[in-house]
Amino acid sequence: GPGVSTFPATLMNYIEYNYDPTVSAVSVLLMAATVMIMVIVDKTLGIAALTK
Repeated sequence: GPGVSTFPATLMNYIEYNYDPTVSAVSVLLMAATVMIMVIVDKTLGIAALTK
């Protein structure tokens, strides 16, 4: 709704005005979480189950 920013928009705004490694750390954590989720899904369901 009005007044609510999405995470990517907030992140870009933060990068424009602040320079610190926080954004890099958050990015790495998001990538690691995505990889972990994909590995867990592959081990439990198999990727073939998702591509049908």
